[in-house]
Amino acid sequence: MDLSVQKLSQIFRSYRTQERIGELNRQAKLNTVQQQQDRVSISTKAREQLQAKANTEVPNPAR
Repeated sequence: MDLSVQKLSQIFRSYRTQERIGELNRQAKLNTVQQQQDRVSISTKAREQLQAKANTEVPNPAR
C-alpha cells in the first residue's frame, strides 16, 4: 500500500476547501430532474492515449 506524507497545513487546507464547497452546494437551490444523468463523450484521441497508457503500465505484484 502506498502512503503519502503531507504537511498538516496542506491537509487542513484541502479539508477546509472541500468543506466550503460542500457548504456552497447545500445552499445552492438547484432544480434537478429525478434520475437525471449526465452524458459524457471521450474523443478518439483521448481514448487512444488512455489505451496507450494502459498498455505501458505494469501492475505492481501483491506483496
